[in-house]
Amino acid sequence: MAPTYFPLRWESTGDQWWYASPIDWAAANGHYDLVRELLRMDSNHLFKLTSLCRIRRLEVVWDDEEQFNDVAKFRSEVA
Repeated sequence: MAPTYFPLRWESTGDQWWYASPIDWAAANGHYDLVRELLRMDSNHLFKLTSLCRIRRLEVVWDDEEQFNDVAKFRSEVA
């Protein structure tokens, strides 16, 4: 089984706390079908998936560690 990326946890980015949402987790792990289902349930998830501010915050989380190398690839494939 492939490793999973972005456990659903709170992250600190300076003075603001935020969390990786289920759609962030699904996209980071390449679960295309789950992303589609979440978008079908609530189209507002599309904003989370495509928000540049949110993508930059997620990049901060995965940029420094080698274990997160495939996350950008998976997110782009899902997009």
